[in-house]
Amino acid sequence: MSVAFLATLDLTAAPRTTRKRFVTDLREGWDEFRSRTWLWTITAVSAVFNFLYAAYQVLGPVVSQRSYGGAAAWATVATLGGVGSVAGGLLALRLRPRYPLRLAVSVSCLLPLPPLAFAAGLPIPAIAAVAACAGTGLIVFYSQFTTTLQRQVPERTLSRVSSYDWFASLAVYPVGLAVAGPVAAALGVHAVLWATGLIQLAAILSLLLVPSVRQLTDEVPADTQPGSTAVSA
Repeated sequence: MSVAFLATLDLTAAPRTTRKRFVTDLREGWDEFRSRTWLWTITAVSAVFNFLYAAYQVLGPVVSQRSYGGAAAWATVATLGGVGSVAGGLLALRLRPRYPLRLAVSVSCLLPLPPLAFAAGLPIPAIAAVAACAGTGLIVFYSQFTTTLQRQVPERTLSRVSSYDWFASLAVYPVGLAVAGPVAAALGVHAVLWATGLIQLAAILSLLLVPSVRQLTDEVPADTQPGSTAVSA
């Protein structure tokens, strides 16, 4: 399906830029990344979220095995999460918010619900329902964030800026997978799940305190247009 959609894109050849040293490219990309408060704060919170999400991915199956009868329970939760993601994708096609990051952060408050539901011992149908809501929130967040990134970052540095965002957001995920078991063994599975959901929620809500996250509009700056050579502020 991805190939089919990509094949329909109308691409125009971009002019080649002057080759630069690798370190120079990295520095320019970093300057663009750190100059946007909304971007690096969302990336930082994403790193915290993904670190803790790894713990949920480890401990959710453990609780499913111990308290809900095994693999079928976890499969139900995971499947409904996928269904919610599909719904989120369809919803995202229709959304045209004036303040995209404000919406993205608001709906991402749904994401900590599954670990909190497991920690509270809710029945599997209820956990599956909140997993579906979380899946919807995830895709709506991601669509609004990536669209904003493409609108706000100059095309000439977009790939480098995206690389910093992806690296910082995901590099800690394997660490979370590695430490979830030992920490849960020391503190208790349910205690870690409570901490996971509550810290995730607090981190997400903290983004609403960032003025540029709340106030950034969907307007496209002139310096992000294809072929622009202006330097972004």
